[in-house]
Amino acid sequence: MENATVTTIYPNATGGVLEFCIVERVPPPTIPTPSKAPATRDAHRILQIEVLTLAMAFPVRLGTLTFTGPAFDQARVDISRAYPYLNITQTYVHSCDQPYVTWNDQYENAQAYHYFVEQRKREQQWKPDVTVFAQTVDKGAKLATGLDDLYLSSVIMLDNLRDKQKWPTWISTARNSLTDFLRTFESMMRHFHWLNVVLFAETNFDPFPERFFIVLRQFILAAIPTAQATLFTFNSTDPSTNYGALMAPVKHLSRVIFYTGNVQDLQSLLTAAADLNMTNGDYVYFTFSALGQSTIMGVNTWTHTNKTPDDVLIKAYRCLLVVEPLILDENPELLREIRNLTEDSYGYKFRPNQKMDPHIFATYMTLMGMAEVLEETRRNNWSTSGKQLAKLFMNRTFHTKAGDFTIDEGGERTSAMAITHHLNVILIQDGHTTPLRQVAVMDWPGVWPVPSRPVCGFRGEDCGPSHVPQYVMGFGGSFIVIFITFMITYVRLTAMHYAHRNWWRLEFGLLRLPGQNRRTLSRALSFRETTIVVFVPPVCF
Repeated sequence: MENATVTTIYPNATGGVLEFCIVERVPPPTIPTPSKAPATRDAHRILQIEVLTLAMAFPVRLGTLTFTGPAFDQARVDISRAYPYLNITQTYVHSCDQPYVTWNDQYENAQAYHYFVEQRKREQQWKPDVTVFAQTVDKGAKLATGLDDLYLSSVIMLDNLRDKQKWPTWISTARNSLTDFLRTFESMMRHFHWLNVVLFAETNFDPFPERFFIVLRQFILAAIPTAQATLFTFNSTDPSTNYGALMAPVKHLSRVIFYTGNVQDLQSLLTAAADLNMTNGDYVYFTFSALGQSTIMGVNTWTHTNKTPDDVLIKAYRCLLVVEPLILDENPELLREIRNLTEDSYGYKFRPNQKMDPHIFATYMTLMGMAEVLEETRRNNWSTSGKQLAKLFMNRTFHTKAGDFTIDEGGERTSAMAITHHLNVILIQDGHTTPLRQVAVMDWPGVWPVPSRPVCGFRGEDCGPSHVPQYVMGFGGSFIVIFITFMITYVRLTAMHYAHRNWWRLEFGLLRLPGQNRRTLSRALSFRETTIVVFVPPVCF
C-alpha cells in the first residue's frame, strides 16, 4: 500500500491561509471510465471508486485520523480480497499541525477546494466512476448533496439526516445516531410520566453539547406538547461561574435533570446539588455517553474516580443514570488487526487495557457496506447516482467482521440503547419504536420513579413556612389523628372494663332517699341497668 502526501494551501475568509495535509491511500488506477454513466455490461469490469474523507489529525477527539484511519485501511484490505473488481482510492484531508481544533465551515470549504481544484487537475489521467464522501466529522454533507454523491458518516451527527428532501444521499453507520438518543429520552419521559425536565449543557469543551440539547429540547416539545424543558448553558472556564447558583433555580422547575458536557463539570454540579440537599434520592440526574463505557471523554461512574475518597460525590453518584449504547461483543481478530495498524502506520501506542474508540468498528462498517452496495451496482450496471446508491442501503442488514448492522428506512443504523446505574444495565430500548424494557431492579436511595414535579411545587406552594416537605407534614397530621382516636378508644374500653368488674358498686348519690328533691328521684328511677343491693341486718326475736 503506497502513500502520497500533498500539502494544500487554502485561503480563508479573513485573508489568511489554512494549511491542510492530503494523504492518498492506494495510487489511483490509470484505466479511465466515464463518471456516473452506466458502462457496458461486463462481469469483469473494474469499478473505479474515489473516497474522500475529512478527518482530524490529533488523537484527542472523536473521529480523529489516528483512530479511524486504521479502520479504513483494514476495510480496504478486506475489500480487495472480497471484491477484486472494486478499485478504491481514499484521500484523507486533515489539519497538518493543529493539535486541537473545532471544525468549522472553513474545513468543509477546504474539502471543496480540494475536490474542485486539486482533484480536477489530474482528471486527464484518471477520472473515477463513483465518488463517495466517507466522513468521521460533522461536515461535508452539503457538498456531497450538491454533487449527488453518496455521503457516509460513522460518527454521531446533529443534523436530521432522516429528512431525505434535504439529505437524499446521506447514510449513517454510526454506532448510535441522534435519533437513538432522542427516542430514548422521549421513551423515558413517557415511561415515567415526566412532564418537566431541566437541561444543562456545558459549552467550553465543545459546541456539540449545546447543539445537542437545543435539538433535544425542540424534539421533546414537539413529541410531548404538554412537556416543559428548560435549557441552561454555562462555561466552566468563566471565573464567575457559580455551580450553586446554577442549581438553585432547579428546585422550582423539576426533579429530572439532564446533563451533557465534561465529566469534571458534572461532578461540580453534583457537588453543588449536594450542598442544596438535592442528592438524597428526590432528584434524578442523567448524562449520556456516545462512547458507552469508553474513558476517552472521562468517566461517569464514581468507581473509576475514587482515588481520593469524596463522601459527597459517592452519595451524589447514587442519583446518576447514564444513557449509552448497549455494549456489543467485539471481534478480537479484527480488533488486533486495527490495533497493529494504529501502532505501525499512525504511531499511536495504546496503553495497557486501553479500550478502543467505539467509532472504529462503525468506520470499518462504512466501507464494507459501501463495497457490498457498489459491487451489486457494478454487477447489475445500475446508476451510481448518490440518491440511488443511498436507497440501496435502506431497510437492509449487512454482515461484516465487525458485526451485523441494519440501516433503517431513514438511512440510520438501528442500535440498542441502555440506561445504566453504576455500570449495571437497568433499562434497554431496542430500535427506534419499541418502548423501554426493564431488565434489572435499581438500588435507588429514595422513592422510584422520581416524579418530575418539584418537591415544593413550582411556586413553593406544597411546603409550609419552615419548608418542611409535604409528606412530612402529612405524616405528622396523620399521626395526631391516629393518636387522638387511640386515646378515645382506650379511655372508653377502660371505663367499660371497670364497670364490668365492679357491677355491684353504687354511686353514693343513688343511696339517698328522694325526699323532696324530684331531680334525685327521677335520677334514681331512671337508672335502669343498676342492681340495687340493700343490706338488711338480721332481726332476732
